[in-house]
Parts: sequence; C-alpha cells; structure tokens
Amino acid sequence: MATTVFAHKYYFGYTSIELNGKTDRLEVIHAYSTHDLEYALTAITNHQVNLEKTDGVETLRAYINDHFKITSSGEPVTLSWIGMEMDHNLVTVYQESGEFDGEELTLVNSLLVEPFPSQVNLVDLKIKALKKSLEFDKGKNVFSIRLDQR
Repeated sequence: MATTVFAHKYYFGYTSIELNGKTDRLEVIHAYSTHDLEYALTAITNHQVNLEKTDGVETLRAYINDHFKITSSGEPVTLSWIGMEMDHNLVTVYQESGEFDGEELTLVNSLLVEPFPSQVNLVDLKIKALKKSLEFDKGKNVFSIRLDQR
C-alpha cells in the first residue's frame, strides 16, 4: 500500500495593539517570519530584499504602512516607526500612535495575504475595557470595533 504525504506550510503573523494608560498612545507590535517577509518583499519589488540592510528596512516600513492601517471615526491614526528587531526566524516591528482617545477603531491588515493566499494575521487588542482577538485573512482584512465592548 502506497502512502502519499503532503507538506503544508502555514503562513501566520501576529500583531498586538495595546493602549498605554500612562501615555494614552497605541503601542503596536508586529511579529512575522523573516523568510516570509523577505520572500514577499522581493517578489513585490522585483529586487532582492535583505532586512539586515537599510534599504530592506525602508522597504518593509513602506510595506507595513501600506498594508496595516488604523482609523478612528473615519480619521487615520498615524503610526510612528519606533524600531525593528530581527533574529534568524522572526522580525518584530514596533510602532506607536500619537495620543489616542477614540471610541471605535477600524483596522485593515492585509500583510502578506497577496503573496501568500493562506496567510492568517491574528491581532490582539487591549484598549480600555476591550480585550479581543481578531483574525484577518485574504477574505476578511477589515474589522471595525467599538472600544466599549468587552
């Protein structure tokens, strides 16, 4: 009896959005596979992207700004780039908003869903009384949520 084994690669990213009670700023942390990011950015830009180099970091920065957005009451929430850490397997990006006092959020997260149609992006929210996890994918990359929910 012959057995066929199929390898399946999972494409997964994680983002945490937390309101800092001392500064009233949204702190955003993204964690993605180094390999997946470099592969996707290389395919999108048609040139080799290395995240250990300055031009690679700038490419990543622009990509995240284009594919991860927050609005509140229809107004964009600007996220400043705080920094990035990278080890062999994982890239962690840190962003922060200005002072935030919104009552609702609309999140757009289409990171890596174009090059990897099976990509799943989990976003954990901790804002005011709200603690919630949202799952984004190719079919659902926009969520709107009131912050007074539990």
